[in-house]
Amino acid sequence: LRSDPSAAALQFYREMLQLLRRRGYSRAPHQTPREFAEQVGLPEVVQLTALYHRTRFGHHPLTEAEARQVRTLLDALRRASWAERWSARLPRRARWRRRGGSAAQAS
Repeated sequence: LRSDPSAAALQFYREMLQLLRRRGYSRAPHQTPREFAEQVGLPEVVQLTALYHRTRFGHHPLTEAEARQVRTLLDALRRASWAERWSARLPRRARWRRRGGSAAQAS
């Protein structure tokens, strides 16, 4: 993620956009990255977009700490995306049980 600042920024930003498309979010052609991040409203997206903007347009390479942060934030989006897809496949009663409640409480 550190070699070419512009390429690194494009790589992680594209990955984030792909993860978000799976969750039903897509950036309109007229939206800036920041506008899109604000629309989505997820803290991970806002943080990744700030790093993207600084790296892509400020031409500053990611530090080691920032590269780790990018990986952590993308992993969080992957886990959330996977959990949403899995939860959507479960019947309502099973989702309730998974959170620790009982099926009787769901009714």
